[in-house]
Amino acid sequence: MSQAELGRNAHVTASYVWRLENGTVSPGIDLVARLATALGTTTHDLMPTTASPDTLAILSNRARELLDALLVAADRETLLMLNPLLAQLVAAAERRR
Repeated sequence: MSQAELGRNAHVTASYVWRLENGTVSPGIDLVARLATALGTTTHDLMPTTASPDTLAILSNRARELLDALLVAADRETLLMLNPLLAQLVAAAERRR
Protein backbone atom coordinates (compact mmCIF):
# COMPACT_ATOMS: atom_id res chain seq x y z
CA MET A 1 0.00 0.00 0.00
CA SER A 2 1.39 3.41 -0.92
CA GLN A 3 1.54 6.38 1.42
CA ALA A 4 -1.10 8.09 -0.70
CA GLU A 5 -3.45 5.10 -0.42
CA LEU A 6 -2.92 4.80 3.33
CA GLY A 7 -3.44 8.52 3.77
CA ARG A 8 -6.62 8.46 1.71
CA ASN A 9 -7.99 5.47 3.65
CA ALA A 10 -7.07 7.00 7.03
CA HIS A 11 -8.23 10.51 6.02
CA VAL A 12 -4.80 12.19 6.25
CA THR A 13 -2.38 13.45 3.63
CA ALA A 14 0.40 11.33 2.16
CA SER A 15 2.92 13.82 3.52
CA TYR A 16 1.53 13.26 7.02
CA VAL A 17 1.94 9.51 6.55
CA TRP A 18 5.54 10.16 5.50
CA ARG A 19 6.13 12.24 8.65
CA LEU A 20 4.61 9.44 10.75
CA GLU A 21 6.94 6.89 9.15
CA ASN A 22 9.95 9.12 9.78
CA GLY A 23 9.01 9.80 13.40
CA THR A 24 8.66 13.55 13.06
CA VAL A 25 5.04 13.47 14.25
CA SER A 26 3.07 11.19 16.55
CA PRO A 27 -0.53 10.23 15.88
CA GLY A 28 -3.36 10.66 18.34
CA ILE A 29 -5.24 7.54 19.39
CA ASP A 30 -8.08 8.33 16.97
CA LEU A 31 -5.64 8.35 14.07
CA VAL A 32 -4.03 5.12 15.27
CA ALA A 33 -7.47 3.54 15.07
CA ARG A 34 -8.02 4.87 11.52
CA LEU A 35 -4.57 3.69 10.45
CA ALA A 36 -5.22 0.24 11.91
CA THR A 37 -8.51 0.01 10.05
CA ALA A 38 -6.89 1.20 6.81
CA LEU A 39 -4.12 -1.38 7.22
CA GLY A 40 -6.51 -4.18 8.16
CA THR A 41 -5.00 -4.71 11.61
CA THR A 42 -5.64 -3.71 15.22
CA THR A 43 -4.47 -0.70 17.20
CA HIS A 44 -2.63 -3.12 19.48
CA ASP A 45 -0.49 -4.28 16.53
CA LEU A 46 0.48 -0.69 15.75
CA MET A 47 1.52 0.23 19.28
CA PRO A 48 5.11 -0.41 20.42
CA THR A 49 5.56 -3.12 23.01
CA THR A 50 9.11 -2.22 23.98
CA ALA A 51 10.77 0.99 25.03
CA SER A 52 11.87 3.15 22.15
CA PRO A 53 15.60 3.33 21.48
CA ASP A 54 17.69 6.31 22.56
CA THR A 55 16.94 8.56 19.61
CA LEU A 56 19.64 11.06 20.51
CA ALA A 57 22.33 8.39 20.32
CA ILE A 58 20.92 7.05 17.05
CA LEU A 59 20.73 10.53 15.51
CA SER A 60 24.23 11.37 16.74
CA ASN A 61 25.70 8.22 15.23
CA ARG A 62 23.92 8.82 11.93
CA ALA A 63 25.14 12.42 11.81
CA ARG A 64 28.70 11.23 12.46
CA GLU A 65 28.43 8.64 9.66
CA LEU A 66 27.08 11.21 7.22
CA LEU A 67 29.69 13.79 8.12
CA ASP A 68 32.50 11.23 7.80
CA ALA A 69 31.22 10.18 4.38
CA LEU A 70 30.94 13.80 3.31
CA LEU A 71 34.47 14.61 4.46
CA VAL A 72 35.86 11.70 2.45
CA ALA A 73 34.05 12.77 -0.73
CA ALA A 74 34.08 16.56 -0.33
CA ASP A 75 35.89 18.90 -2.65
CA ARG A 76 37.08 22.41 -1.81
CA GLU A 77 33.77 24.08 -2.75
CA THR A 78 31.78 21.71 -0.58
CA LEU A 79 34.06 22.33 2.38
CA LEU A 80 33.84 26.10 1.85
CA MET A 81 30.04 25.79 2.16
CA LEU A 82 30.13 23.23 4.95
CA ASN A 83 32.42 25.00 7.42
CA PRO A 84 30.27 28.13 7.96
CA LEU A 85 27.17 25.94 8.27
CA LEU A 86 28.82 23.73 10.87
CA ALA A 87 30.04 26.80 12.76
CA GLN A 88 26.47 28.15 12.91
CA LEU A 89 25.10 24.79 14.05
CA VAL A 90 27.73 24.53 16.81
CA ALA A 91 27.00 28.09 17.98
CA ALA A 92 23.25 27.41 18.03
CA ALA A 93 23.75 24.19 20.02
CA GLU A 94 25.94 26.01 22.54
CA ARG A 95 23.32 28.77 22.98
CA ARG A 96 20.68 26.12 23.79
CA ARG A 97 22.79 24.69 26.62
